[in-house]
Amino acid sequence: MKEKPAFRRILLIRRKALGDALVSMRAVIEVARAWPEASIDLVIDKPFAPLLEGLARRAAGPSAGELRILTWPSADGGSWLK
Repeated sequence: MKEKPAFRRILLIRRKALGDALVSMRAVIEVARAWPEASIDLVIDKPFAPLLEGLARRAAGPSAGELRILTWPSADGGSWLK
């Protein structure tokens, strides 16, 4: 059996359609559970952020790692890179 690779950060991008973003949430949750040590960023279109903030975190549960919702374009108009 292959060992699961270790990731520190994971970027998931799902933009353009609210329905697609909602359907993709199951995959986001499974990734968060599979790599609890990783910081996961989900990029979605800005109008959908209020609907998805907290939803993924609650659904993934306490054993999942950090899960952030990033908006496109970014909320402050700046870069996500630090």
